Amino acid sequence: MSLSSLPRPLAAAAALSVAAACAGSAAAVADAATISPQAELRAPRTFPVAMFGGYRQGAPIPRDAVLLRRTIELAPGERRAETTFTCPRRMRIHSLALNDPSDIGFVVPKDQARYTTRRTLRLELFPAPAVRRENRPARGRTYVLCRPRG
Repeated sequence: MSLSSLPRPLAAAAALSVAAACAGSAAAVADAATISPQAELRAPRTFPVAMFGGYRQGAPIPRDAVLLRRTIELAPGERRAETTFTCPRRMRIHSLALNDPSDIGFVVPKDQARYTTRRTLRLELFPAPAVRRENRPARGRTYVLCRPRG
């Protein structure tokens, strides 16, 4: 059955509902977080941020470590998003950081609170309160330092 075989009011309603569904899905896509693929930084590169554990911004990344990075952008009005980091084999998560200053924040979910024993970590991302009040995009970078387990 095609739209042309339906009575005119029914065909118009069907066309409008299809258009509304398409517009709604386009809006949902437009409001989705933009999260870059996971990037790996290794020695001889330097730390772009200071990290817990005595790692200073500008210091060389240790040869046995890998620093993972994702660039995040949350659309205006978006309240939460999630991302996952995975350390290379035989490595575990050692430390977490954000660029400073950052428009975003993160929370480690309760089920992953002991993240230093893990190879994979899920983070819940949110915009900073000032960014949310101003209704503008929230941008930032999240970092995870991986070290050999042991």
